[in-house]
Amino acid sequence: MVISHDFSFLDAVANMIFHLHSQKIDTYRGDFQTFLKSKTEKLKAQQSEYEAQQAERAHIQAFIDRFRVNANRAALVQSKIKMLERMPVLRPVEAEKEVVFKFPDVDNNLAPPILRLESVTFHYSPDCPMFKKIDISADMDSRICLVGDNGAGKSTLLKLLIKDLEPIDGYSFHHRHLRVGYFSQHF
Repeated sequence: MVISHDFSFLDAVANMIFHLHSQKIDTYRGDFQTFLKSKTEKLKAQQSEYEAQQAERAHIQAFIDRFRVNANRAALVQSKIKMLERMPVLRPVEAEKEVVFKFPDVDNNLAPPILRLESVTFHYSPDCPMFKKIDISADMDSRICLVGDNGAGKSTLLKLLIKDLEPIDGYSFHHRHLRVGYFSQHF
């Protein structure tokens, strides 16, 4: 099982996709592109079915409203009312939540380094150190990717860099004009 946001990687590796949405899991066979196409077609079909049912419900309701007081059509009206009650209730397609990032303009004139960890040691428990004497720095041109196994300390390192956590030993530096923006995957 793989969890990834890299569509190319998913296309190359996956042959089954589990789509988690609306507190349900839908299963799709094939690569990621096949999933996207199938999901789009399924949502279009679901929306069409919903719209057709809404039109049918409106048509039946109009008939009921029109002939409700007509004694000659009372049996037919009752039949239509029961038909409407037995009709399954379809829900419209729910749009997936979109997360939009908006980054403010930045001052590109900050002198390097804009952030730095020097000889930083950190642990949550003294008998299990996460980092010992690490040195990291970044400037305005840095494009850094943190890679590692689950539990290796990627989020902890990031929290040390943005000063959400304080090192046990060592020095953490931010440029005085640096504005940190942090978006947690757990929102």
